[in-house]
Amino acid sequence: MEIVSGTGQRRSWSTALKEQLVSETLEPGVTVTQVARRHDLDRSLICRWRRAFGLTRLRQAPFCRYLEPPSVLLPRPQG
Repeated sequence: MEIVSGTGQRRSWSTALKEQLVSETLEPGVTVTQVARRHDLDRSLICRWRRAFGLTRLRQAPFCRYLEPPSVLLPRPQG
């Protein structure tokens, strides 16, 4: 068995780069997922940066919203 280990350090991102990536998500028709894939990042990281820069829920891109519980429960199928 071979164990592969990295440097053991987290990658760090400059504020300027974070701002650039977050601004890309604000372009019409661009999703957080697209930006994340383009830059080889996880979309949750970009969503975290968006919240850190103070973007409100109304201005958040798709996939950054928290799932809310359904307000109406549907009956279970019989069978």
